[in-house]
Amino acid sequence: MLAKQFPVRPAIDPFLVVLTKQGQSWEEAIKPGRDEDEMFRRLMSIDLVSQKTKEETYKDKWKVRRRGKRDKPRYHEHGTVPGHGNRPVHMPIIMQEEESIRFLGPAPFFVMIIPEPEVQQVGTTNPFVGALDPNVPFCEYAQFDSAAGQYFVQKQVRRGDDVVNQLFMKMIFVIIDDGDPKIADPDFICDR
Repeated sequence: MLAKQFPVRPAIDPFLVVLTKQGQSWEEAIKPGRDEDEMFRRLMSIDLVSQKTKEETYKDKWKVRRRGKRDKPRYHEHGTVPGHGNRPVHMPIIMQEEESIRFLGPAPFFVMIIPEPEVQQVGTTNPFVGALDPNVPFCEYAQFDSAAGQYFVQKQVRRGDDVVNQLFMKMIFVIIDDGDPKIADPDFICDR
């Protein structure tokens, strides 16, 4: 097992993914500021094995395992932020083993995380601590946090080569917007 490249963020300080309504649709994004900046540092860091940036390494691994129509990870489809070099418009969520993530939204939502369907599955189906069966996709309905006035789901990535080997995951959110289900579907990467 390789050493982690970044310090593990303690469970009491999870990364935040925020669901927001944009016009008639819903979007998710890693919280701007510290969390988003950390994801960009991780994406641009040098991989200890390949000696390339993590972004280049992810593209290479995607090409080797590709089985769908996309020739690179989904976050590339949105382009880069003008005037910010290669910073993606839609930042992927890059988690390490034992780190926690908290999904937040102003409306009730359901989240499901599955292996990325555009690449061959080579690891676990469910990357989270507490999975009764790691071969069954993760899904959970949000609880209401009355102190924050938001709905949330919070999970911790478990340890294991099967988690890191899978690497690419797909998140699907179903947000109940005034009784009408709306979908948002971002990317999730489990790495060391």
